Amino acid sequence: MVITGSTSAEASDSKEAVILRSLLKDLSTKPEPRQVSTALGRYAGYLSEARDGRVRLVDEFYQLSLSTEDPCPVSVHTYHWFLCSQKQDCRSIPQYERIRARAPINVPGSDGALVAELRASKPHTALDVYAESCCRLANFLDEICGLGEEAGMLFEEGLSVSGVSAFAKGKHAAFLSRNGGSAKAEEATAKFKAALAEDAGNAECLVDYALHIAEEDTPGAAALFKTAIERAGEDSRVLGEHAFFLEKVERDWDAAESMYKRAIAADPGSAGALGRYANFLSRIRKDDTAAGEAYRQCHAADPLNLVGILGLAGARERAQDAGGAEELYRRGVETQPEDATALGTYAAFLNNVRNDRERAAELFKKAIACDPHHATNLGNYAFFLSEGDCGEQEIEEAEKYFRQAVSEDPANVRNLGRYAVFLEHVCNDANAAEEYYKLTTDVDPTNALVLANYAAFVASSRNDIATAKDLLRRGVEAEPNNAIVLSMQADFYENVLGDMDQAEAMYQRAVALAPTSPDILGGYAGFLASARQDLDTAEEYYCRAIEADRLHADNLGAYAVLLMALCRRGGDVGPLIERADDCFRSAVELAPENASHSANYAVFLGYVRCDYAAAEETFQRALAAEPDQGEWWLNYAHLLENCVRDDTRAEDAFNKAIQASGGKDARTLASFALFRARTREDDLDDNRRLFQQAVDADPNNGPNLAAFAVYLNSVLAEPEEADALFSKAIQVAPNNGDIIGGYASFVAEVLHDNDSAEVYYKRAIEADPENAVNLGKFAYFLHAVRGDLHLADLHYQRAVQCGNNAEILGNYANFLETERDNYELAELYYKQAVAVDPTHAYNLASYARLLAYTQHDNGAADECFRRAIAADPSDAAVTDFYVDFLQSIRETDQNTHTYFKEALAEFPQCAPLLQAYGEYLEQVLGDTTEAKRYYKLASEIVTL
Repeated sequence: MVITGSTSAEASDSKEAVILRSLLKDLSTKPEPRQVSTALGRYAGYLSEARDGRVRLVDEFYQLSLSTEDPCPVSVHTYHWFLCSQKQDCRSIPQYERIRARAPINVPGSDGALVAELRASKPHTALDVYAESCCRLANFLDEICGLGEEAGMLFEEGLSVSGVSAFAKGKHAAFLSRNGGSAKAEEATAKFKAALAEDAGNAECLVDYALHIAEEDTPGAAALFKTAIERAGEDSRVLGEHAFFLEKVERDWDAAESMYKRAIAADPGSAGALGRYANFLSRIRKDDTAAGEAYRQCHAADPLNLVGILGLAGARERAQDAGGAEELYRRGVETQPEDATALGTYAAFLNNVRNDRERAAELFKKAIACDPHHATNLGNYAFFLSEGDCGEQEIEEAEKYFRQAVSEDPANVRNLGRYAVFLEHVCNDANAAEEYYKLTTDVDPTNALVLANYAAFVASSRNDIATAKDLLRRGVEAEPNNAIVLSMQADFYENVLGDMDQAEAMYQRAVALAPTSPDILGGYAGFLASARQDLDTAEEYYCRAIEADRLHADNLGAYAVLLMALCRRGGDVGPLIERADDCFRSAVELAPENASHSANYAVFLGYVRCDYAAAEETFQRALAAEPDQGEWWLNYAHLLENCVRDDTRAEDAFNKAIQASGGKDARTLASFALFRARTREDDLDDNRRLFQQAVDADPNNGPNLAAFAVYLNSVLAEPEEADALFSKAIQVAPNNGDIIGGYASFVAEVLHDNDSAEVYYKRAIEADPENAVNLGKFAYFLHAVRGDLHLADLHYQRAVQCGNNAEILGNYANFLETERDNYELAELYYKQAVAVDPTHAYNLASYARLLAYTQHDNGAADECFRRAIAADPSDAAVTDFYVDFLQSIRETDQNTHTYFKEALAEFPQCAPLLQAYGEYLEQVLGDTTEAKRYYKLASEIVTL
């Protein structure tokens, strides 16, 4: 290489030659770029310390040192110091800004070797040069390595000697500002002023001083930045720090963005400026697309820059690229294994995306150990502890870390907002929650998510709908493209204001902005299912939500519930049932702490799978976790009543449901009233009082009014009162197909007004075109009352397509058998009816008659008849059908005697069967003696 600017006297300097030979001797045959940079930098440092006027030569050696592929951080820092202290050129150099933007970093020798080497040189170095070197290394250890304690000792040693540069004094002031806290603030101010008095053009000192007084004297800081820009021109570091000041202190975001752009234009490869600008775009502008591009540029400018690594990881995480995000998060931790931000950010990813709470907890703890004052990590760990099935110990720990986080950074809006939510939902402390919601909105009155959470609080806890609406309006105005806030406003319109059109408009805006967000897609799917009854579109959105996140337990559980609803349509429900089961299982496994998934799964197991033992076990597990859930107790009571057929335990569950709901839930009261009407039918006054309590609890509850009407008519024989309640029920629920259909049956069967009944049946079907019960009842009405077989057939077909209802299937089978003589199709529907409800006695008996009289399969008919009697021994019609069957075959079927013996062994107390057997013995077999015995048994049972 060619070195210019040297003289023969300089070249012959023996001491210099020794230094150069020593440096070159340490290099290997094929040295790494870092080794070359270190050697060249150290030689440049030796030349600069000589201070013999060879400035140009020093500069060239430093530039050679920095031109390698991997510049030595010490050499880069030393060159920057040389430029600022000896050449009074305080403009930043790209290599140093790259290293400064990575800080703190672990540099070879920072563990003490660099300090030891410096002190070893003291006997051979001029005192003022040694003092300057102490200050320079102190600044490096502080600013680059984050070793404040070691830096403090070196600064003290260097400044004990007179003659250090003004630049060194300014850097000592910056050290005091960063590490001394309020106790050293005044001293730092004095030293900044003294350093600038010696060198007013020291742009580094101007910037550091401005940052020092930014909070206490914002106008003074602004003036210092102005002076720094005048002194250093278009310097990337000065412009970037000024942009950060405008963003964080003056909150002049347009000016800040303009200044960030100037800084990047001054040095397009400045990873520090790019990283800060990316953070600005993400946090302030909420522009994830632009922020992602800036993070990408930052990472390209310096692949070791932690801001770029973590920012790009976050961008990939938001783009649902979990693999790419984790690779970068892991690289961040590998690059700086003791960096609290890298550890904490990776921990949050593992928890939120990977659902790996064990590894997340390990990394959170390590992050806090590395920096116990890191407010973001403290807040994230507190939130982590408060999630899921947290016990008292976790709640106490979470509150402790929330308090620490707020104490460390009282202006951290995310921590304040999360703490408010924690106080509201976990601690149930509404007053404390409100205090923190107010504090959060005071700190940042434009944070949309905080405003939305505060709105939800005042709506639910304070019942202040007007304030909630205004807070949500402010949130949407502050961030009109915040999909989460829009979805929260949609939920407010849906569940609080009841404005479904506005709710849907908000949901659609949210989905358009975040088309792959599992939370927003799932929320809209839930709206479509519950508010619009649009199950098909709801399924489409649930599938999109699950595709976006297959580990989202809430969406899986909600989709499983939707699949249960789809099963009620009928058709080939097998695949739907299996999918629902898989989704329920996944939801329960992914979120075992969410007992609602278990409660819903229990309903599925009971009513779809008919696995009553598993349903009971699952209900009990859910209720043990949350015993105050009245709706779950109610569903459990229905299972015990309708499936397990244990009225004693069902009544106990009903009472617990009423207790859990405070005795004021209309649905629970009405359900218990219906239960009591069946199990305690003689307690007419008590039952009537229960129905009345249900109506009083919610006078506008149409189904309860209709249920009370049915009771008044069918039990208390009060048709006029029933008619009045039915009318009110239709008035408050004019589009409820069940209520209108029930009234249609009442009008036909009780009021005997067939014309009006037909009108109401049609209204019921118009209100709910896929209501299988109404279609089936109207079909029966058209068949039995109007005699319109064609229309009856059409409505029966619609009914069986809309749901698997055993009553309707049986009626249609009977219609096909008796009116159409289509025995093959009739048998198909009888089989379906029996499969849907194997205990429906009348369907079993009707099917048995078909088998006997059209198929002439007496064995199958006999078995089916006995199943019918076993299902309901008190149904006289079913027993009479069986007796007629046996009597019709007694002369022709030699198995008749066997049928009688097997039936009586199963039903020894069935009087009609005993009587018929006696007649068979007497009239067919001629055994009068035995016949008399059976006649006597039959008469004794009838007498009893």
